[in-house]
Amino acid sequence: ARGDLEQRLRPRSEDELGEMAEAINDMAEELGLRLAQVTAEKEHLDAVLTGMVEGVLVLDTNGCVTLANPRLRELLSLWGPVGGRKLLEVVRHPGIDDALQAAADSTEPVVSEVEVGDRAPRTISIHAAAFPQEGHPMGTVAVFHDVTELRRLESVRRDFVANASHELQTPLTAIRGFAETLVANELSRE
Repeated sequence: ARGDLEQRLRPRSEDELGEMAEAINDMAEELGLRLAQVTAEKEHLDAVLTGMVEGVLVLDTNGCVTLANPRLRELLSLWGPVGGRKLLEVVRHPGIDDALQAAADSTEPVVSEVEVGDRAPRTISIHAAAFPQEGHPMGTVAVFHDVTELRRLESVRRDFVANASHELQTPLTAIRGFAETLVANELSRE
């Protein structure tokens, strides 16, 4: 009862008390094995979540945070305890709250982008879905990916194409004018 699963009872007889002691010993051993298995699975999950490049957030059906991995804390600048608190208390960003609420209310995944941060704004892509997809809902899971650099590169590409197009237009206009003049002079000579 105190959680000491290593201590075993020593049956002194083969009567009902002895059988009960054996059953308790078997139960303690089984419980120890299951506890070790659950602990190993939790450590494995923690290692995966800690090593992820994406932020992961899990909310229960009441909208309270049940899990926030270290990358999410970094992306959204979350410090201090977050477990058991409402999303808006922790994140304080209406766009994120709207996306997660839409995911909780939908049977389909929701994809959204939000800008976060004041000094150095970042663009965060959110992929959120209620779980499980069938049956009684248990909560919402969301994956946050920093797409700031991707959006910056898209902007640079767009600017380059616009500038190259503009720069090529001027010489092409001059070449076209010269070509029209040459054609007009050829026709006037004939």
